[in-house]
Parts: sequence; structure tokens; C-alpha cells
Amino acid sequence: MLQTAAAAELFQTAHAHHAQALAQLEQGQLRQAAALAWDATLAATNALLLARRGREPGDLRETSLLMWELFARDNPSLRPLLTHYDLLRSYLFLQTGLYDCSGVLAGGLAVDIRDAGNYLREVEKLAAAPPRPGGPTVKELFHAAHDCHAQALDWLEKGQSRAAARKAWDATWLATDGLILARTGQELADPRQGHTLLWSMGRTEPKLDDLGDRYLSLSGNLCDGCLCDGICGPPEDMAVDVAYAHSYVKDAARLAGG
Repeated sequence: MLQTAAAAELFQTAHAHHAQALAQLEQGQLRQAAALAWDATLAATNALLLARRGREPGDLRETSLLMWELFARDNPSLRPLLTHYDLLRSYLFLQTGLYDCSGVLAGGLAVDIRDAGNYLREVEKLAAAPPRPGGPTVKELFHAAHDCHAQALDWLEKGQSRAAARKAWDATWLATDGLILARTGQELADPRQGHTLLWSMGRTEPKLDDLGDRYLSLSGNLCDGCLCDGICGPPEDMAVDVAYAHSYVKDAARLAGG
């Protein structure tokens, strides 16, 4: 199902909310700007689900569940959107002062308010594209991983450490998903299980032995440190982790035969 008129109206609402968020940001009203940016994020997400499902979610919990269900079955190139949605939900919604106020301190809320605009554009593009039914192939997962890494390099050139970390992390877990699918016939259900599965496979396949440690290191630096805690460092420092992720993706593809 392609984008409907109702979904298009939701996207218009999302863009209007984001424009208001940027205006509030210019006035120094961080909490109000974050709330509006989250409204924009949620409206765009619901528009995508409406376009793909034919109905809007009833509440935030259903939105999250449908996002996971949708992207578990869809083209792997769409799956990184989950990381983006979860980050914006964490920083704009959960940490804007509505709950614990820590978003003002954790990595610069202004970055996330502006980044919501990137999310809107990504989601609107996906809503206009036809869905791809069926599970992904190993080749598709690695293609998506390499594409994410290329986007990480683009963000580095623009001086955006956090966006680069997000794409490098997406590349890492997509490649891990591809390797696990190639070796076991099953996909990685949750990125947090990646290192455990890799260590388990490494007990019987020495060639995989160090991938669990490398995955855990990338998870700590890219996901936990930068994306969750906001400790990203300048682009020249992030370039080291992005390069390490590229090495990981290449080795995973080689070991998967992809």
C-alpha cells in the first residue's frame, strides 16, 4: 500500500510541528521545542504505519510494537529507521523534562530537535515506496550494511559525529544479522543479543572467535556511549570507530560468504 491522502495529511502535520520546533529552538525554548519535535516524529511514524497498514496506531505502545513488526518483515534497508525512532523517542520524549529533564544535559537536545527533520524526510520517502514482502536474504542484509556505512562517512564529512555513529552502528548490527542468518538460517531477533550469539558460534568456529568482542566494543562505543549517553567526541575521533565498524562489516561479510 502506497502513501494515502490521510497519510499525506499526517506528514503535513509532522512538518508543521517540526517548523514550530525549530522556531521555539531559535527562541531558546528547549523543552517546548523538544516536545514539538517529538510530536513531529510521532506523526510521521504514524503516517508511515497508516500508509503500510491502512490504519493509525491507537497509542504510543502500539506504534512501537507495529514499528518492530513492520520492519521485522520488510526490506532490511528500512530497519535502521528503528534505531533513529528509538533515539528520538528517548531524547525528545522521555528526556525533555516531561520525565527526568536529563535530555537537556545528555548530548545536546538541539541536535535531536534538528535531527527530527532528517527522520521526517526518511520516513516520508519510505511511505511513498512499495513494501517489499518476505524475509531478507543474506546478500540484502550486507548490502544494507555497506549502504549504512557509506552514509556514516557522509555524516562524518558534514561534521556530524552522532549521525555518523548511528549509521555505523546500523551497519554493525545489519552485518551481524547477515552473518547469523547465513550460519544458522535464523535472523538476529534483537541487536542486544548479537555478542552472545557470536560468542556462542565462536566456541565451535574459531574463525568467529573475535567477532563477539569486536561487536561488544562497537556496541559500547557507538550505541551505549554516543547514541545513548551522548558522549560522541569530535568527528576525527568518531572516524576511528566508523573505520572499525567498516572492518567488522567486511569481515562478517567474508565469513558469511557475502
